Amino acid sequence: MEYEGASYTVTALAEAAFESCTTVTSLTLPPTIRSIGSHCFYNCTFSTLQLPDSLRRIDDHAFLYSSISSLHLPACFEEYDECTFWARNLMSITVDEANLRYRSIDGWLYSKDSLTLCIVPTGETGAVDVPSYVRHLGKMAFGFCGHITSITMPEGLVSIGDFAFNCCAAVNNIVIPSTVTHIGICPFSYCPQMNSLSIGEGNTHYVMDGLMLYSSDYDTLVSCHKSDATVTLNPNVKVLGGFENNTWVRNISIPESVTDIPDSLCIIPKDAFNSCIKLSSVTWGNDVEEIGDYAFGALSQMSSTHITTLDLPMNLKKIGEAAFGACSNSLRNVYFYGRLDTMGSYVFSGANLDNIFFATGMPPAVVGDGPLEQIGGIGRIHIPCGLLAEWTDHIYWGRYADKMEEDCGSIDNPDADDLKVYTHGGRIIVEGAEGKAVRIFDITGRCVRNEAIPTGIYLVKVGNRPAQKVVVIK
Repeated sequence: MEYEGASYTVTALAEAAFESCTTVTSLTLPPTIRSIGSHCFYNCTFSTLQLPDSLRRIDDHAFLYSSISSLHLPACFEEYDECTFWARNLMSITVDEANLRYRSIDGWLYSKDSLTLCIVPTGETGAVDVPSYVRHLGKMAFGFCGHITSITMPEGLVSIGDFAFNCCAAVNNIVIPSTVTHIGICPFSYCPQMNSLSIGEGNTHYVMDGLMLYSSDYDTLVSCHKSDATVTLNPNVKVLGGFENNTWVRNISIPESVTDIPDSLCIIPKDAFNSCIKLSSVTWGNDVEEIGDYAFGALSQMSSTHITTLDLPMNLKKIGEAAFGACSNSLRNVYFYGRLDTMGSYVFSGANLDNIFFATGMPPAVVGDGPLEQIGGIGRIHIPCGLLAEWTDHIYWGRYADKMEEDCGSIDNPDADDLKVYTHGGRIIVEGAEGKAVRIFDITGRCVRNEAIPTGIYLVKVGNRPAQKVVVIK
């Protein structure tokens, strides 16, 4: 390429280089291109494109919503990213026979040994059968295949990859073969027509509970396609997955057995309830320790949940990036009851919060840009009485010092008419607080469990009332 009298060799196409070039009818790429960037041909309307023999890599969403109908991968092609081939109507992916990593059979992309089905073109329609020699479905193998109505998998299949059937909008029935021993994260994300999900007889690794798929010991929820407004999970579940893009669920009760929301998962940890647009409440068990990146995130403002108040679990230690990004249109109040160790970036992205209540004088560590970046607005940040300096002196939280206030409230008589507070068997009993959250703090502002409480002075807070009660355990 010539530019201002100098010659240059073009080796890469940048991100979104030809995005929405709807007037381009044909395109010839130079023989020196080694990589194609993300969204490079997004929404392009030309239907054919010859990839150069020099091409080695194609990034994510490179052909998203484009009109490309077929692609031929050269001998030296090595790597593609997630959603790379999500064109509107891609009918065929072929591969040079000299390629050492991939091969093509009937227009589908496979590993060189044919044991892994890598990609099914998005233009496939109707009922399809996975060949009997396939042992693994790759990540997003059937992703964006919105016109396929049923998929039959063979006995002998061993694993189903992450997002394997993502956005298979017309699929209504899936039978998991008895030989499957591993299923990745978000396998059936956004399959709105799915009304039958079953497991082949003899499978010892997974069990079904209605349209809820669990590991055989009920330790892990793999996928949920339950269409009820309220979902109650098995009390033995510890690791959650499978709610991403569930458009029915409004209320979820998370049992106290849940202790791990792993970063590897896209439907509870990372992306767990992403775009569950009708979700309006979540009940936590006190043993939940981590909420992963984008766990309640959203793909857009149109995908926001209806959660207005977050009462977060007592033992929560870590919140990931944009964990509550989906709550931006509705969320107003957030309550942290325990000692939070770490918060990621953009935790409440876009939200207009009235109040954030922290229970301890130890500000959480901040990862990345910080949890309150890109927030729409914030009214007050409430800090336990006498502990304000710990927050205002913090290198990050001190930026919001003008929003902070000590939450001392008023110390009411414990024998007030509306509430009766007393001790029994090492517990604090609050009568008249039915249906309201009761929080108990020691004199350092640390929220404590209401069991085997040692001698001391404690503050009892009922619901959102500013009043606090003093209780002495003797």
